[in-house]
Amino acid sequence: MRDAMGKLAELRAYAQQYFAAQSDLAKLKARNIGIFAALGVIGLIVASATLVIALVMTLYGIAGAIAALAGGRMWVGNLVMGLLILGIFVGGAIFGLGLVKKASLKATMKKYERTQKQQRDTFGVSSRDRTAAQGNVEV
Repeated sequence: MRDAMGKLAELRAYAQQYFAAQSDLAKLKARNIGIFAALGVIGLIVASATLVIALVMTLYGIAGAIAALAGGRMWVGNLVMGLLILGIFVGGAIFGLGLVKKASLKATMKKYERTQKQQRDTFGVSSRDRTAAQGNVEV
């Protein structure tokens, strides 16, 4: 009996050590995830700043070239580049919104076409067919 109690105490000590090690491993993994997430955010900030700086330098150089062609009038180069960039953004926004609107309309039309087909398959007629039969809508 004394030997069994000793073995049970030994088993309990091993189990406590195992669970403590598992707990420490989970904490280590969580800390590593936090560190890598922070490094990722810092890297994203650095990459974004570098891209912005490169873009500003490029646009400033193009504006300087336009100013040189305009007889050294820097305001002309800045104005032309500002208007050009603004035009690109506005044109892109208008184009992008048009694409989104067109895709939304197409998806809505497909949805109603599927609904009408399902009604025809189930009932032999759709709500649109019934309305057209009454003379209210052209099919």
